[in-house]
This record gives sequence, structure tokens and C-alpha cells, in this order.
Amino acid sequence: MLTLPINRLAWIAGIAVAFLAILSARSLDAPQASALTPTPTPALTWTFGVSPASPVVGDDIKLTAYASGSGGLPQYTLVLEDDPALVALESSASVSTSMLGVPKSWDLGTLGEGEAHFHININYEREICNPTCFFEFTFDASPQMTFVIGAGEPVVGGIASLPLLESGAPASRGYVAIQIALITASAIFGVGALAWLVRRTVLRRGAS
Repeated sequence: MLTLPINRLAWIAGIAVAFLAILSARSLDAPQASALTPTPTPALTWTFGVSPASPVVGDDIKLTAYASGSGGLPQYTLVLEDDPALVALESSASVSTSMLGVPKSWDLGTLGEGEAHFHININYEREICNPTCFFEFTFDASPQMTFVIGAGEPVVGGIASLPLLESGAPASRGYVAIQIALITASAIFGVGALAWLVRRTVLRRGAS
């Protein structure tokens, strides 16, 4: 039977304990993944457009927007942040599409002059891996956006004033018809007056 001196056994045991202590310390210092740690949401890139680019009071506006990024099945919801007397939503606030990066539009009516502020909420599906992968719907929102509504044409008596015809500009059909009627009436009146004078002259000569 193989036997070792007690001092050698103690020396071997000490080395083993020190080695295990080093491994334990390194494992404690290493970052520990937790199942409760949420996966960071990838940033979305937003694109906006307003037509006409410089709207005025009374214009119908088409607002277009979309988000680009990793995910699918987005539902966009337009949120107008101002008094309803400034801008009116004339279409559905929420619109959906099958993938990110597809433009969607909203119809707006301009009711007042000033700055209109809005943002868009989005609810879309994305893949989450932690450590296994699965799909989950995620809520996000765009930055606040602004567009300016100009004053537009002056209003007189509740009706927008119409521009006058400029010199040399083609007249409307109604204006031309009125002119023709006046010329015709003047011609008829002139012919009738001339006939009356001729008849009166003839009668006087016959009487004499």
C-alpha cells in the first residue's frame, strides 16, 4: 500500500484549496446574465413628409410617415398635440402595414394659423433572444415633429376674397357672355332708334 508523509498530503491539499479559491473568485467577478434583464430595444429611424410643404389655413394636408428598423407588423397611431381648432384629423388615427419601412398617410384639415405639433406611436413585433429567441410586440414613439400653418388668403364677410382679373388676363366665360349680351342690346336699341327717325322723317315729308 502506497503511503505519503503527512506533510506532503497537507501540501497537496493546500494547493488544491488555493486553486479552487482562484476559480471561485474569477467566477464571481465575471458578469452574470439574468433572465430578468430586458433586451435593449433597437432604435428606429423615422421619416416624415407633409404635402403641401408650406400649408396655409384652409389647405388639406397629407402627412406621411414611417419607421425603419428591425421588426414587422407595425401599427402607427398619429397623436395631434394641439388645440383641435388648429388642425383636424380627417382620416383614421391608427393605420397598419405588414412591415417596417412602408409609408403610411393621414389626411388633415388646417383650421388656424400657427405651429402644429404631433408624434406617432408605434406598436410592432420584434425578435428577442435572452437566451432563447421569441417574438414579442413592442411599443415605441417617434420624436415630436412640427409644421407651420400660414395665414392664407384674407377673409371678407366670411368669404375668402377673390383675386381681381389682371390686365391682359383671359376673361371667364360668364364675363364674355355678359359683354356679348350688352353689345347685342346696344345694337338692337340703335337699329330701333334709327328706324323711328327714318319713319318720322318720311311722315313729315308726306304731310307737307
